[in-house]
Amino acid sequence: MILFFLISGILFLAFSAYYLLYLGPKLDPKNRAENFILQKRYHEAIKEYRKVLDFHPDDFSTQYHLADVYIKMQQPDSAAPLLERIVAANLYPLDVEKIDVLKKLGHIYKAREDLQNTFKIFYDISNDFPTDTESLYHIAFITLGQEEFDIAWRYFDRLIRLESLDFEILFGAGICAYQNQKINECVDLFKSAVEKKPNSVIANLAAAFANRRKREYGKALQYAEKIITLTD
Repeated sequence: MILFFLISGILFLAFSAYYLLYLGPKLDPKNRAENFILQKRYHEAIKEYRKVLDFHPDDFSTQYHLADVYIKMQQPDSAAPLLERIVAANLYPLDVEKIDVLKKLGHIYKAREDLQNTFKIFYDISNDFPTDTESLYHIAFITLGQEEFDIAWRYFDRLIRLESLDFEILFGAGICAYQNQKINECVDLFKSAVEKKPNSVIANLAAAFANRRKREYGKALQYAEKIITLTD
Protein backbone atom coordinates (compact mmCIF):
# COMPACT_ATOMS: atom_id res chain seq x y z
CA MET A 1 0.00 0.00 0.00
CA ILE A 2 2.81 2.37 0.90
CA LEU A 3 4.51 1.50 -2.38
CA PHE A 4 1.30 2.27 -4.25
CA PHE A 5 0.99 5.72 -2.69
CA LEU A 6 4.68 6.36 -3.27
CA ILE A 7 4.39 5.49 -6.98
CA SER A 8 1.20 7.54 -7.27
CA GLY A 9 2.92 10.52 -5.67
CA ILE A 10 5.88 10.25 -8.02
CA LEU A 11 3.60 10.03 -11.04
CA PHE A 12 1.59 13.03 -9.83
CA LEU A 13 4.75 15.09 -9.34
CA ALA A 14 6.04 14.05 -12.75
CA PHE A 15 2.79 15.05 -14.45
CA SER A 16 2.71 18.34 -12.54
CA ALA A 17 6.26 19.14 -13.59
CA TYR A 18 5.47 18.19 -17.20
CA TYR A 19 2.42 20.43 -17.19
CA LEU A 20 4.15 23.38 -15.55
CA LEU A 21 7.29 23.22 -17.66
CA TYR A 22 5.98 22.06 -21.02
CA LEU A 23 2.27 21.51 -21.53
CA GLY A 24 0.97 24.53 -19.58
CA PRO A 25 3.07 27.14 -21.44
CA LYS A 26 2.08 25.59 -24.78
CA LEU A 27 -1.60 25.86 -23.90
CA ASP A 28 -1.34 29.39 -22.44
CA PRO A 29 -3.07 31.75 -24.94
CA LYS A 30 -0.52 34.53 -24.27
CA ASN A 31 2.40 32.25 -25.12
CA ARG A 32 0.58 30.93 -28.16
CA ALA A 33 -0.10 34.50 -29.29
CA GLU A 34 3.59 35.43 -28.93
CA ASN A 35 4.59 32.43 -31.01
CA PHE A 36 2.07 33.35 -33.69
CA ILE A 37 3.44 36.91 -33.75
CA LEU A 38 6.97 35.58 -34.32
CA GLN A 39 5.57 33.66 -37.28
CA LYS A 40 3.64 36.77 -38.44
CA ARG A 41 0.40 34.84 -38.07
CA TYR A 42 -1.38 37.87 -36.70
CA HIS A 43 -4.96 36.69 -37.11
CA GLU A 44 -4.23 33.64 -34.93
CA ALA A 45 -2.48 35.86 -32.37
CA ILE A 46 -5.56 38.08 -32.17
CA LYS A 47 -7.77 35.06 -31.47
CA GLU A 48 -5.51 33.98 -28.60
CA TYR A 49 -5.41 37.44 -27.04
CA ARG A 50 -9.19 37.66 -27.35
CA LYS A 51 -9.50 34.41 -25.41
CA VAL A 52 -7.60 36.02 -22.53
CA LEU A 53 -9.76 39.16 -22.61
CA ASP A 54 -12.95 37.09 -22.62
CA PHE A 55 -12.07 35.92 -19.10
CA HIS A 56 -9.97 38.92 -17.97
CA PRO A 57 -11.33 42.05 -19.69
CA ASP A 58 -9.17 44.32 -17.54
CA ASP A 59 -5.89 42.61 -18.44
CA PHE A 60 -4.14 45.77 -19.67
CA SER A 61 -1.01 43.91 -20.66
CA THR A 62 -3.02 41.80 -23.09
CA GLN A 63 -4.89 44.86 -24.33
CA TYR A 64 -1.58 46.57 -25.11
CA HIS A 65 -0.11 43.58 -26.95
CA LEU A 66 -3.34 43.08 -28.87
CA ALA A 67 -3.28 46.74 -29.89
CA ASP A 68 0.31 46.28 -31.04
CA VAL A 69 -0.77 43.40 -33.28
CA TYR A 70 -3.49 45.56 -34.82
CA ILE A 71 -0.88 48.27 -35.48
CA LYS A 72 1.37 45.70 -37.17
CA MET A 73 -1.59 44.76 -39.35
CA GLN A 74 -2.17 48.46 -40.16
CA GLN A 75 -5.52 48.48 -38.40
CA PRO A 76 -5.09 51.52 -36.12
CA ASP A 77 -8.83 51.99 -35.65
CA SER A 78 -8.97 48.59 -33.93
CA ALA A 79 -5.92 49.41 -31.81
CA ALA A 80 -7.07 52.85 -30.64
CA PRO A 81 -9.93 51.76 -28.29
CA LEU A 82 -7.63 49.29 -26.54
CA LEU A 83 -4.96 51.93 -25.96
CA GLU A 84 -7.59 54.48 -24.89
CA ARG A 85 -8.84 52.09 -22.20
CA ILE A 86 -5.34 51.75 -20.78
CA VAL A 87 -4.85 55.52 -20.74
CA ALA A 88 -8.28 56.08 -19.14
CA ALA A 89 -7.54 53.54 -16.40
CA ASN A 90 -4.00 54.92 -15.96
CA LEU A 91 -2.82 51.42 -15.06
CA TYR A 92 0.39 50.18 -16.64
CA PRO A 93 1.61 46.62 -15.98
CA LEU A 94 5.32 45.91 -15.61
CA ASP A 95 5.67 44.89 -19.26
CA VAL A 96 3.91 48.02 -20.57
CA GLU A 97 5.60 51.43 -20.62
CA LYS A 98 3.27 54.39 -20.26
CA ILE A 99 5.19 56.43 -22.82
CA ASP A 100 4.86 53.64 -25.41
CA VAL A 101 1.08 53.50 -24.97
CA LEU A 102 0.76 57.26 -25.27
CA LYS A 103 3.02 57.51 -28.33
CA LYS A 104 1.22 54.74 -30.18
CA LEU A 105 -2.09 56.47 -29.50
CA GLY A 106 -0.65 59.85 -30.45
CA HIS A 107 0.56 58.50 -33.80
CA ILE A 108 -2.90 57.09 -34.50
CA TYR A 109 -4.52 60.46 -33.79
CA LYS A 110 -1.91 62.21 -35.93
CA ALA A 111 -2.59 59.86 -38.86
CA ARG A 112 -6.29 60.71 -38.49
CA GLU A 113 -5.36 64.43 -38.55
CA ASP A 114 -7.07 64.76 -35.18
CA LEU A 115 -4.97 67.72 -34.02
CA GLN A 116 -6.83 68.26 -30.75
CA ASN A 117 -6.23 64.74 -29.44
CA THR A 118 -2.74 64.57 -30.95
CA PHE A 119 -1.82 67.74 -29.09
CA LYS A 120 -3.34 66.48 -25.84
CA ILE A 121 -1.48 63.16 -25.95
CA PHE A 122 1.91 64.67 -26.70
CA TYR A 123 1.31 67.45 -24.19
CA ASP A 124 0.67 64.80 -21.52
CA ILE A 125 3.88 63.01 -22.55
CA SER A 126 5.89 66.23 -22.29
CA ASN A 127 4.58 66.78 -18.76
CA ASP A 128 5.51 63.27 -17.61
CA PHE A 129 8.70 63.01 -19.68
CA PRO A 130 10.04 66.58 -20.05
CA THR A 131 13.09 65.57 -22.11
CA ASP A 132 11.19 63.52 -24.68
CA THR A 133 12.07 65.32 -27.90
CA GLU A 134 9.39 63.65 -30.02
CA SER A 135 6.56 65.06 -27.90
CA LEU A 136 8.17 68.52 -27.88
CA TYR A 137 8.50 68.32 -31.66
CA HIS A 138 4.82 67.55 -32.21
CA ILE A 139 3.62 70.24 -29.81
CA ALA A 140 5.93 72.83 -31.37
CA PHE A 141 4.77 72.18 -34.93
CA ILE A 142 1.08 71.84 -34.05
CA THR A 143 1.10 75.21 -32.27
CA LEU A 144 3.17 76.73 -35.08
CA GLY A 145 0.54 75.56 -37.57
CA GLN A 146 -2.14 77.17 -35.41
CA GLU A 147 -0.08 80.41 -35.39
CA GLU A 148 0.33 80.22 -31.62
CA PHE A 149 3.82 81.58 -32.01
CA ASP A 150 4.49 82.32 -28.35
CA ILE A 151 3.58 78.77 -27.24
CA ALA A 152 5.40 77.23 -30.19
CA TRP A 153 8.57 79.17 -29.37
CA ARG A 154 8.66 77.76 -25.84
CA TYR A 155 8.69 74.22 -27.18
CA PHE A 156 11.13 74.93 -29.99
CA ASP A 157 13.43 76.55 -27.43
CA ARG A 158 13.29 73.41 -25.28
CA LEU A 159 14.04 71.26 -28.33
CA ILE A 160 17.06 73.36 -29.23
CA ARG A 161 18.38 73.21 -25.67
CA LEU A 162 18.16 69.42 -25.89
CA GLU A 163 20.37 69.62 -29.00
CA SER A 164 17.65 68.52 -31.41
CA LEU A 165 19.12 70.60 -34.20
CA ASP A 166 17.89 69.20 -37.49
CA PHE A 167 16.94 71.52 -40.36
CA GLU A 168 13.17 71.36 -39.83
CA ILE A 169 13.44 72.27 -36.14
CA LEU A 170 15.88 75.12 -36.78
CA PHE A 171 13.69 76.55 -39.53
CA GLY A 172 10.48 76.25 -37.49
CA ALA A 173 12.16 77.86 -34.49
CA GLY A 174 13.42 80.64 -36.74
CA ILE A 175 9.87 81.41 -37.89
CA CYS A 176 8.68 81.54 -34.27
CA ALA A 177 11.58 83.79 -33.28
CA TYR A 178 10.78 86.12 -36.19
CA GLN A 179 7.10 86.31 -35.26
CA ASN A 180 7.99 86.93 -31.61
CA GLN A 181 10.35 89.79 -32.47
CA LYS A 182 13.39 87.79 -31.29
CA ILE A 183 15.51 89.02 -34.15
CA ASN A 184 18.95 87.98 -32.86
CA GLU A 185 17.75 84.44 -32.20
CA CYS A 186 15.97 84.42 -35.56
CA VAL A 187 19.15 85.37 -37.44
CA ASP A 188 21.18 82.70 -35.65
CA LEU A 189 18.56 80.01 -36.25
CA PHE A 190 18.21 80.70 -39.97
CA LYS A 191 22.00 80.83 -40.28
CA SER A 192 22.18 77.36 -38.68
CA ALA A 193 19.39 76.12 -40.96
CA VAL A 194 21.35 77.29 -44.02
CA GLU A 195 24.43 75.53 -42.69
CA LYS A 196 22.42 72.31 -42.51
CA LYS A 197 21.05 72.76 -46.06
CA PRO A 198 23.17 75.31 -47.95
CA ASN A 199 21.15 74.88 -51.15
CA SER A 200 17.75 75.45 -49.58
CA VAL A 201 16.18 78.44 -51.32
CA ILE A 202 13.61 78.97 -48.57
CA ALA A 203 16.23 78.89 -45.80
CA ASN A 204 18.45 81.39 -47.62
CA LEU A 205 15.41 83.60 -48.28
CA ALA A 206 14.41 83.50 -44.60
CA ALA A 207 18.00 84.31 -43.57
CA ALA A 208 18.05 87.25 -46.00
CA PHE A 209 14.80 88.69 -44.57
CA ALA A 210 15.98 88.14 -40.98
CA ASN A 211 19.27 89.95 -41.58
CA ARG A 212 17.49 92.75 -43.42
CA ARG A 213 15.18 93.19 -40.44
CA LYS A 214 18.25 93.33 -38.20
CA ARG A 215 19.69 95.90 -40.59
CA GLU A 216 22.59 93.62 -41.42
CA TYR A 217 22.30 94.60 -45.07
CA GLY A 218 25.63 93.14 -46.16
CA LYS A 219 24.76 89.69 -44.84
CA ALA A 220 21.25 89.95 -46.26
CA LEU A 221 22.77 90.68 -49.67
CA GLN A 222 25.01 87.59 -49.41
CA TYR A 223 22.00 85.36 -48.86
CA ALA A 224 20.13 87.10 -51.71
CA GLU A 225 23.05 86.50 -54.07
CA LYS A 226 23.07 82.82 -53.04
CA ILE A 227 19.37 82.59 -53.93
CA ILE A 228 20.09 83.98 -57.39
CA THR A 229 22.76 81.33 -58.01
CA LEU A 230 20.41 78.59 -56.80
CA THR A 231 17.54 79.67 -59.04
CA ASP A 232 19.55 80.31 -62.27
